[in-house]
Amino acid sequence: MDNMPQHVVKRSFQKILDIARCAVCLETARPVIVQCEGEHILCGACSEHLKECPTCKRPFSDAKLARFVFQVLHALPKLCKHTNCGVYVSDDDEHEDWCGFQSTTCVLCGCWIGPNRDILSHVQQDHPSVTVHSERKSAVTIKGQSRVIFPISAFGQFFWAMFNMIDVNKISFTVRLSLILEPNDKPSEEYFFEVSHYDEKQFFKSKFKYTFQAGFVFDISFPAFFNDTKNEYVFEMTISKE
Repeated sequence: MDNMPQHVVKRSFQKILDIARCAVCLETARPVIVQCEGEHILCGACSEHLKECPTCKRPFSDAKLARFVFQVLHALPKLCKHTNCGVYVSDDDEHEDWCGFQSTTCVLCGCWIGPNRDILSHVQQDHPSVTVHSERKSAVTIKGQSRVIFPISAFGQFFWAMFNMIDVNKISFTVRLSLILEPNDKPSEEYFFEVSHYDEKQFFKSKFKYTFQAGFVFDISFPAFFNDTKNEYVFEMTISKE
């Protein structure tokens, strides 16, 4: 193999890729893999709404792929499943979990659907009145609201921050902060959030480490506030990397 000319290796590998190509998306077939009675293969997702093979018009087969064929298909590089990404990944690659081309929705009003990497641009262009908070110290004043949502862009990552009033009664209420990451690549460092919240008579301060996990929503509840006459409180937040 070491003495085999590179052009021969490349040509042979290309033939294997062609054999392993899904008849619909024309990329390396992804599991769960389906085959037709003519032994053409398709990605399971690509075959969902089809009644017959698009190549030979024969019905799909219930037969399982031979084990060695299955192993070969799994060993071949596959394009990231997220539209327009173009990165090739392996089965043990975390890229797809953190890919910036994942589809997301604007949680401000559900007005937009697009890739994570474009959510900041959407907010800045289509919601110019909304303040995008950064890693620097910023403040949010909440008055008579049970739920507040605002965006954060810090060190190249985008978060939705949601404040919810819970356990509300005539005397007091508790505030829960939820942080939702819209990843644009896996962060290489830890983030620390320092949060102060107060009203005219009470002050609380806390600092916590954000745990980066794909699809992870971080929730933290703060000590109870006692209702005052103004019904207004302030959150201040600073984000750092340590």
